[in-house]
Amino acid sequence: MAGLRVVLVLGVTLSASVALASDWQYAGYAKTPISEAHLFFDTQSVSRPSQGVTRVWVKSIKTRILDRYAKTHEKLVTEKAARKVAVYYRPQFLELPVAQAMYSAPNALAKAAVEITLYEVLNSTFQFIAPDTNAERFSLLVCPSK
Repeated sequence: MAGLRVVLVLGVTLSASVALASDWQYAGYAKTPISEAHLFFDTQSVSRPSQGVTRVWVKSIKTRILDRYAKTHEKLVTEKAARKVAVYYRPQFLELPVAQAMYSAPNALAKAAVEITLYEVLNSTFQFIAPDTNAERFSLLVCPSK
């Protein structure tokens, strides 16, 4: 029975590490009357099951939660974003003709690249675990320092 528990925990841990290794890129911003959120898509999940159909995993993070996280992790996020910008990283979002039209003013595209890169870094370092859930209990079991 103990061997089964070890295999189960190992399987859950490995699948969690694969999920965390996903490449989430900026997909846009959404505002509704009750909420504002930044959207990200998993580049590894993009599939085209038939002509004219594209499937992709998308997640959203409320702007206020992401901003609060940014304030508490400002140094880490700024350093990681600066490293990406220094090697001329350009978010895929800005390759879209619609996005390029949005940022047609001088230097607007460069400024947007820095801002979107910052959001992508925030997203890649951000980990939210809902309180009072099995995910929180598992997190406390695996990472008791939290």
